[in-house]
Amino acid sequence: MTYELALSYLASLNESRIRPGLGRIREALKALGSPHFNFPHVLVGGTNGKGSVVSFMGAALSCAGYRVGLFTSPHLIKFEERIVVDSHAVTRDELPGLLQEVKDVGVDMTYFEFATVLALLYFARQKVDLAIFEVGLGGRWDATNVTSPVLSVITSVDLDHKNWLGNTLEDVAREKSGIMRKGRSVVVGPVGRAAREVILQEAEAAGARVVLFGRDFSADRDINGSSLQFEGMKWSINRLVPGLAGLFQLDNAACALAALEELSVSGFEMVYEKVVLGIESTKWQGRFQEFEGSPPIIVDAAHNPAAVKALTDSLGHEKEVVWLISALRDKDFGAMAEEMIRLGNRFVLVALDHPRGKTVQELEEEMPEGADIIKAPTVKQGLDTARSLAGGKGRIVVAGSVVLAGEVLKELEVAEEEKRRRGDGEKDD
Repeated sequence: MTYELALSYLASLNESRIRPGLGRIREALKALGSPHFNFPHVLVGGTNGKGSVVSFMGAALSCAGYRVGLFTSPHLIKFEERIVVDSHAVTRDELPGLLQEVKDVGVDMTYFEFATVLALLYFARQKVDLAIFEVGLGGRWDATNVTSPVLSVITSVDLDHKNWLGNTLEDVAREKSGIMRKGRSVVVGPVGRAAREVILQEAEAAGARVVLFGRDFSADRDINGSSLQFEGMKWSINRLVPGLAGLFQLDNAACALAALEELSVSGFEMVYEKVVLGIESTKWQGRFQEFEGSPPIIVDAAHNPAAVKALTDSLGHEKEVVWLISALRDKDFGAMAEEMIRLGNRFVLVALDHPRGKTVQELEEEMPEGADIIKAPTVKQGLDTARSLAGGKGRIVVAGSVVLAGEVLKELEVAEEEKRRRGDGEKDD
C-alpha cells in the first residue's frame, strides 16, 4: 500500500461518522495482540484545552528524559500530526504498512477508532515509556477509553456536541467523567460549580481520587497576565511563561503541571526545572498562533462559544480586528459570533471544503446585528480580503473551526514557500 492509498482509505472511513461504543476497537486490538497493554497511558478529556494540556505534558516529560507518545485530534494539515513520538510524527513511509496491518484485521471501525488503533500499535512498536491520549468526543464511549489510564485529566466542561453529550453541563460532565478509574487520580481543571459537583459524585462512585483546581492546585497570573504562578501539592513555580500564547493557556499549563505532579509521585521521576523547561518550550499549531507581518495574523482553532470567549479575553483591547471565520454545521456559530463582535464588527465569511461545513449563506443568517460582512467563496480569497480590510493597522484573527485553522495554515505555508523560492531566485541572479 502506498502513502496516497493509505490516506484514501482513511478518507473512505468518513471522519464525520460517530458510533459510540468500545466493542469494535476492543476486537481489533485483541486481534493485534493487545498492544495497548505494553505501556502506561494518560487520558486527557474536556471541552476545551485538552490538546494543549497533552502538548504541555508531552514536552515536559520529553525534557525529563522519557520517551513519550502523543495522540491528538483532529489534525490541522496532515493526518500524521495525530500520532507523535518525542516530537516526531509517524512518517509517510511508516504509515502505509501500519494501516495495512490494522485494515487486515477486518473489523469495521470508524475513522477515529481506526486512528486510535494505529496510535496504540505504533506506540507499542516504538516502545514508549508513556502515551498521552486526547479524548475525542465525551469520554465514556470514546475510542481512547479502551485504555486503562494511570491518570486522567478533565480540563474543562462546557456545552458542545449536544446531540451526543447532552444539553446541560451536568450531562456533559457525566460523560467526561467516564475516563476515571478506580484507585487512580483524576486532575480536574477550572470547571463550573454544576459540573464540579457531578464530577465529584462520579469520582466517588468510581473510586477515583480527585485533584481539584482551586483546592489542590492553583494558577495565578502576574499583573500583566503574561506569566503563571503555580501552587501545587508538590511544586511551587513562579513566573512561568508557557510556550503557548493566550491567557487561557495559563490554566491549561496549570492542569498539565498538576497532572505531572501526580505522575512524579507514582513512579515517573522528574525535577521541576526540566518540567518548567518543557512547559516554556511547548509548541502547538493553531492555538493562538501568531504570524508577524502587515497585517499580523492570529490563527486559533476555537470552535465553540467558550473557546471563542477565551480567545477574545486573551486579545484584550485589541483594536482594528478583522475576523476571518467559518464553522461546521453542528456548532453554535451564532453564539461564537456574538463573542467575536465585542472586539470588532468586520467579518469575512468563508465556506469550508468539508462535508459538514456551513455555507456562507448559512453563516450570514446567524450573524449578530451590527456585523459588517463580506463573503468569500474560498479560504484563499477570504484571507486576501481580510488582508485588504486590515491594511497596515489592523490584525486578522482566524477562528470558528479547526478545519478553517488548518486551511489558513496551509495557505500561509504555501505563501511562505513561494516567498522563499523568490528569494532563492534573486540570489541565483
